[in-house]
Amino acid sequence: MFSANSPHWYNSVHNRGANTAAYTGVSNPLGLSNNNAFGRLWPSNAPFGDTGIGSSSILDPTGQPLAGAPNSLIGGVYAGSLTNRNVVTAQSQVIPGSLSTGAVGTAFLGPSPDGSCKAVFSVVTADGAIVQESTLKGLDGLAPAGTVEPLLGRNWDPPNQGVEPRLGVLMNPYT
Repeated sequence: MFSANSPHWYNSVHNRGANTAAYTGVSNPLGLSNNNAFGRLWPSNAPFGDTGIGSSSILDPTGQPLAGAPNSLIGGVYAGSLTNRNVVTAQSQVIPGSLSTGAVGTAFLGPSPDGSCKAVFSVVTADGAIVQESTLKGLDGLAPAGTVEPLLGRNWDPPNQGVEPRLGVLMNPYT
């Protein structure tokens, strides 16, 4: 990947006032979506392992978190509950949810149907929940923990017991 856990790659480089200013765009990446619609990479991360909070990022082609983000409180990095809709806008979450465990996969859903045409993604977390990520409005839940087979508490047979699992997330292209 592009970035490392050093100040040059923090969300604060382009988004000083973001709730996730101290987070990097890539930290223990477990999934990647290259949506081709906006030419950006969207890694899903487990910076604190599967049981810690997850993060999901929008990266510029340089590998740094998004410059000129639609929501300055998000910038280019979503993490834990710091970027939930009710935290970054004056609106309540439509469905409760957050990146409460490691983010293990992401997929582009399409432009927002609210008329803003801003990107909307889904993110699968290690506990099997699915959240919706709007570049403008933040995170909402889509499906509770256990919707997808959780990775938490899973054991892997030798020689793979130290391997971090990856989860592929697919979606059908929209027209």
